[in-house]
Amino acid sequence: MIDSDQESIPASVSWHHSRLIIYTMILFGVFGTFFALLAFAVGDVRSMLVFATTAGAVFLGLLVHMIAGLNTGTRIYYACCGVAAFLYLITEGGPNKTGLFGCLAITPGFVAVLGFRLGAAGLAILNLIVGAVFYWDLYLPPGPGYPVLTEIKFFLTLVGLSLFSVAMDYSRYANERGLIEMNRRVHELALRDQLTGLANRRYMDGILETRWEEYKRSGHIYAILLADIDNFKSFNDRYGHEFGDQVLTKVGRALGRGLRNQDVVARWGGDEFLILMPGQTGFSAVQAGERLRKRIEEMTIAHDGDKVSVTISIGIASVDKSLDNNDMLSIADGGLYQAKHMGRNQVVLG
Repeated sequence: MIDSDQESIPASVSWHHSRLIIYTMILFGVFGTFFALLAFAVGDVRSMLVFATTAGAVFLGLLVHMIAGLNTGTRIYYACCGVAAFLYLITEGGPNKTGLFGCLAITPGFVAVLGFRLGAAGLAILNLIVGAVFYWDLYLPPGPGYPVLTEIKFFLTLVGLSLFSVAMDYSRYANERGLIEMNRRVHELALRDQLTGLANRRYMDGILETRWEEYKRSGHIYAILLADIDNFKSFNDRYGHEFGDQVLTKVGRALGRGLRNQDVVARWGGDEFLILMPGQTGFSAVQAGERLRKRIEEMTIAHDGDKVSVTISIGIASVDKSLDNNDMLSIADGGLYQAKHMGRNQVVLG
């Protein structure tokens, strides 16, 4: 069975989104600093303190983001900074009643930072708050005194921009998931034998290397079984290559069904299959090999009304008797050679 842990999210995808959030928050922090300086220049101490505090909080969040990486806590922290600036601009009005424009600039950032699900929920709440502020005049004194028509136009614009931002981020999310799925499929195709559906030699090479390193580091033993279909050429010659492919497929599936969850079977090449059995000694692997041999021996494959019998020969090697993986494979191949010369349908420990 091919390990799903290898089907990971491409690093370029997640890092690209992280950079998008970083750039968004840098822009937010720069504008916050600019508005703080502007408020200081006109003597608006309250606005200066709000904008300076918000900008400082954003830059602190960026520092943590750079060190610890992006996580849900960082996203929510960024969103809280945006909410603070948004609510202040709505209720205070900003210089010459320009605060509403700043709110529109902040709106897409919520979705960029939180993602379309949390962002949509956050924007829905903010839209309700804005509606409440406009309806009940919940402004900071002395209040901006927006005309009713301005409030209506702004509210409708905010709703439209919120929906557009959510739709755009959903499109980004869908494209990202599509890229991840495509990467997973390409990765799986590269590691799977197309005829039998089993792991291929490339995948098994990687697993064997990993197991060998574990054995050297912590002494975790394993055994390998090299199985070969007896007289496979005769199936192709007598019944045709299509039937030969059917034999390969059914033998591969039968081997897979006869293994433990932690075992791995791969099509090694031609009519050979390689089985990795973690935690098995040579003796216990022989017992497992006998069970697999009998399983195949009892199997028949239908062809034009006939029932065709199939057998396999198996050579076995254990890691504790080997110098390395190549040596193990040579030992297993030697056991397979002996099994063939002993009359086939045999299991031999090399």
